[in-house]
Amino acid sequence: MNVEREMKYYLGLTDEYEVPTGYDCYVWAGSFCVNGIDWCIRNGKNYEVLEDDNLTYDDIHSIYLYLDQVKDKTIRYLKGILNEYHQADYSEYKWRILLNFWLAYFLPSMYDKYIKLKRIKSENRIFHVNLYNSDCVVAALDQIDFGILLQDDFGFHKYEYSLLLKYISGIANIVIDNSENYARMPLYLYNYGELPEHVRNFENEYREYKEKTNLQDDIVIQSPYIKFTLYKEIIEKKYGKISGYFLDYTSKVRKSMNPNRALDVEWRRRERHTGDEETDEFVRLIYNVVGNFIPIAYLEEFDNLKAMALDNYKWGSNPKVLLYDCEGTAINELFKIYMMNIDVEHVLKVDLMHGLSYGLGGYSWYVLTEFQMCDECLICGEINNNKLSTQFIRMPYINFFRLPDMNKEIENTIIYTNYSYMQHRGRLSLYEWSWQRYMEGELEFLKMLDKDVISELKFRLHPFHKTQWKNKEKVMELVPELIFDDAPSFLGSICHAKLVISEIMGAAALEAIGVGKPTVILYNPIGLFVEVNDNYKDVEEMIRVGIIAETPEKLAALVNSIHNDVESWWNEPERQRVVRKIRDKYTYFPENAKEIWIERIMSYLDE
Repeated sequence: MNVEREMKYYLGLTDEYEVPTGYDCYVWAGSFCVNGIDWCIRNGKNYEVLEDDNLTYDDIHSIYLYLDQVKDKTIRYLKGILNEYHQADYSEYKWRILLNFWLAYFLPSMYDKYIKLKRIKSENRIFHVNLYNSDCVVAALDQIDFGILLQDDFGFHKYEYSLLLKYISGIANIVIDNSENYARMPLYLYNYGELPEHVRNFENEYREYKEKTNLQDDIVIQSPYIKFTLYKEIIEKKYGKISGYFLDYTSKVRKSMNPNRALDVEWRRRERHTGDEETDEFVRLIYNVVGNFIPIAYLEEFDNLKAMALDNYKWGSNPKVLLYDCEGTAINELFKIYMMNIDVEHVLKVDLMHGLSYGLGGYSWYVLTEFQMCDECLICGEINNNKLSTQFIRMPYINFFRLPDMNKEIENTIIYTNYSYMQHRGRLSLYEWSWQRYMEGELEFLKMLDKDVISELKFRLHPFHKTQWKNKEKVMELVPELIFDDAPSFLGSICHAKLVISEIMGAAALEAIGVGKPTVILYNPIGLFVEVNDNYKDVEEMIRVGIIAETPEKLAALVNSIHNDVESWWNEPERQRVVRKIRDKYTYFPENAKEIWIERIMSYLDE
């Protein structure tokens, strides 16, 4: 008698380039697993895609509030074990400065996988997976590298699943067929270029002066934008009172760090028990696995960075004012470590942010931080007085005095800015999605455009995200007539364009509108869980006058209809009324921007 053999299911929790053979059916955790699904189709394999969990806006909001609490608990937990490791006594407040942004990436990524595994646990069948050895440790160099791992590496997501499966109890229907060692620690080098010659010369001159006088500075400025533009002029006004940003963390310090240095593996993977029995399962999971993920900048390289940070800002050891921007609170570990080592609670902190989403772009996990990411171009109606209070001031858009000549002759070109990385598969796990799926969607949009439009289009890939560039050949193969724009500066790129298309409501779109370029935006606020606040009314107005298209179909139809006479469409009176409102509120470009910056910064010395 023949006995029917039980089906053997392979579970693809992440997308995969190399799919194992020998299974009857391949079950993919979501439609984002494009490569795995394509492999099944090409090879005639049975496959299915698990349905999405269909989280509602209210669900997302509840998770957001929950993870905010988890973040606080995790910082308190890490405070204890990191102080022990470094033989230090930094307060919870100080550790927030260093850990907030990293946790804003780490926690949503883990939680998205956690709820997926809990759902798969309820399936009435056995799944087989290929994961990684949960005893290995994969630590990024710093926050930049951690973000790159989340963006570009399917293996890293497998590694996260490996650790979760080790600690989640009762998942009897997932069998690990293969466990490989996983060891990858990329060093992703941002390179913003060398300092301008006049700044380099002044840096040496200033250091010599400070060594002779040993004067302490009342103001410390951390901003690459000020560094490249106003650095010398501001500091020269009060030679002995203001410290500048002498070391460029992203293009200098990171190159000197050793990405392959020996990790303290035993300490990182040691299980710890806090004795807090009131914590839920996910929090206990985080306590157990977080050591495997702490970037080496916060652990093995911390002492080296601390020495550099305090030397870099040694003339500002007791400042009255700190002026900083997103780069200081997100990816510049030197500045964060410096802030941990001064009496930062009693220092006036001024956020010089610009170019973020102004609360228009949906749920951004940056709002988990105590550093309020408020753009200086925006008049804040309300200051959220969190643990690290920040003063918001209305400052001109810093790019104003670095703009190319916008009065040059307009060419018959359209710039499509593929500039975002949060819109697709960004729900909880900030960077867990498939660029292949993303590019497929872009190609579908391009196919909807008239040939005349394609002949004028320049496709601009995001310059800092290497995975997108892997898709360039695929795009060229399917749309051979498409031209790619590789100008180093976005503003320089749009200087001659007659129309800018942006696939997200973000800095690219707002900069284009700010300099007066006709702009259309692909943006669906409902699908992106945009909070209905006062700024949402501006989104609704842009939808009403056609600046925002909510679907690729609407966007393509709009571009096809206006590309022969963009100026007439753009200059329609009601549309221009909305444009002026957006420019006045979000992109502040006064003619005397330079003078306003210098005067405002200098005023802190007299307050």
